Amino acid sequence: MLEVGGQKLTSIIDYLACTFLISLVEFPALSLPAPRAPGALPFGVQLIVPPGREEVLFALAQSLEEAGFCYAAPPLIH
Repeated sequence: MLEVGGQKLTSIIDYLACTFLISLVEFPALSLPAPRAPGALPFGVQLIVPPGREEVLFALAQSLEEAGFCYAAPPLIH
């Protein structure tokens, strides 16, 4: 069973409930994986803009990625 912040979730849908609402109301959104320190848990952010403002969403995401806010795969262990 999944648990988030001490709250037991009955399914993965409970875990995703806060994200699908944005799509349901047709707000453009995208998710970016955050950089992480060695040994830290992965996380990401969801960026949301009002309908019709996709250019703002893409510009913000590009700025964040150019500043280093992007996923870096961990080194492979041989």
